[in-house]
Amino acid sequence: MTLNTRLISALAAGLLLLTACAPENLDITPTATATDTPIPTATRDATATAAARQENDATRTAAGGTMVAMVSTAVVETLAAGGSDAVPQATPTEAAPAATEAAAIVAIPTEPQALLDYLLAGVPGRVNAGAIQWNRSSDPITYQAVDGGVTGRISFNEAGGGYSEVTLGVFESPDAALTYWETVRGNLRTLENAEQRDNFPLPNAFGGGTYGSDAIFAREGLFLRVSVPRFSSTTGNPLIGYSRELFRIFDGLLGITT
Repeated sequence: MTLNTRLISALAAGLLLLTACAPENLDITPTATATDTPIPTATRDATATAAARQENDATRTAAGGTMVAMVSTAVVETLAAGGSDAVPQATPTEAAPAATEAAAIVAIPTEPQALLDYLLAGVPGRVNAGAIQWNRSSDPITYQAVDGGVTGRISFNEAGGGYSEVTLGVFESPDAALTYWETVRGNLRTLENAEQRDNFPLPNAFGGGTYGSDAIFAREGLFLRVSVPRFSSTTGNPLIGYSRELFRIFDGLLGITT
């Protein structure tokens, strides 16, 4: 018998002896080598959402109020979770999504024309402006290409015979929106003796006279004109509640909280 054969026989005998003497409850199964624990799906989603939120905040800071900066946190979170690019469409008779439903919107367009269509489609068939109920007419949207952006005008009626128009403009930059606001401010006869109101986004101008009433606003890359050429009531200013409600609607669609 060779030396190697003797060593193998001795080792085999030793193993048999250890096995025979071991307690019945002794676990001699080899311990598995530790591996990296998979990250739970919920943890991955939370991490992705946090990263998306940080990226969105950085975009707001860098963009300085451009259309990209108007994308809401709710939209970013939905996209981070794998949402699609669906954009809700509405007819003039449909109700707009409530502000509390902003999280259900999965994407807000950032191109001027697409964002304008999205916002105007979300204006409800009835706008509650204090004691006045403005009912959206069936007239088609009137579009106009302007320097640095595009505008769209929709019209409303109220039961007493009043008539109003809402013009919304979406621009490629806040400066372009402000330039357009200044142009409109100088051209409207209703704003010759206009006043500024501090409880609305600045800049703004409120005015009225023989030709009706107008209020115009510029905020970030948006322009808004609320025009009431004909009003059936002599009680109060028709622009105040009307403008405030329109801002609430648009802020809800954009996911902006104030």
